[in-house]
Amino acid sequence: MANPQTSKRAPLNKAHPRTSTEIMQEQREQAKAEKAQHAAAKAESTKAVVPAKPANAAVALPDHRSDLERHLDEIAPTGVTGRLLKLSKNGEIVTADDGVPIDTDTTFIALVDQTLGGYIKFDPEGVLPPERVQGLIYGGFVPPPRASLGDNDPDEWPIGLSGAREDPWRYQFAVPLQATGTSELFSFITSSASGRISVRQQLLDHYKRLQQVFPGEYPIVRLKVAKFVSKKNPRVGPIPKPLFQVIGHCPQGSTVKPDTISIETDLNDEIPHLGG
Repeated sequence: MANPQTSKRAPLNKAHPRTSTEIMQEQREQAKAEKAQHAAAKAESTKAVVPAKPANAAVALPDHRSDLERHLDEIAPTGVTGRLLKLSKNGEIVTADDGVPIDTDTTFIALVDQTLGGYIKFDPEGVLPPERVQGLIYGGFVPPPRASLGDNDPDEWPIGLSGAREDPWRYQFAVPLQATGTSELFSFITSSASGRISVRQQLLDHYKRLQQVFPGEYPIVRLKVAKFVSKKNPRVGPIPKPLFQVIGHCPQGSTVKPDTISIETDLNDEIPHLGG
């Protein structure tokens, strides 16, 4: 006959409770699975909404190049006119090929209607030429939506100079400038937010007003450097930005001496305060 006490205890033989280590391991595996599922859903969503990456040339515009220009573009392609000018890390306007600061008293004719605008992507290794989706903004070029260029996942963007991931596609202005003393051609390039605003406010908007008063004329400028304090990060201190000091105007394509009468007299424009 079975021991009654033994038969009574048998049903109480339950599974051994899980340890805290086992519970944490299960939670980690569950979180890993949820993350993988989210990443897969995000990738599928991106494929659904992002159109195919277009060609890097501005194919929407008609090709108005001459046979000579087309030939030169094939054997020696370039995206901008003349030597490049840019704002250096030290807050100076320099020639990009040698880093030499320019004389800030040099005067330039700003060929505003030849301004190049659009997106540019540099090769991370610096070996290949940059990819460009750019065109003449006064020639009817309209940049495509940023999302259509690809590289839309911020987690895969390269690490920039700031130490954070940065969009490899940047919107860039390239403004052709002709030195009045030597007729040498340059192009001032900028892709920073403050640089683009300077080009927009001090050149493009000014050129629009100039055409209303003096049709067919270009502004004459000096390249200076101004400084501003970032509202988002005021602790950084004054940040340099380009400043186009308009000092006069001249006829397009004319060889006569430019009219350097102050534009403040012509258009009642106030010349901004210059930074050091």
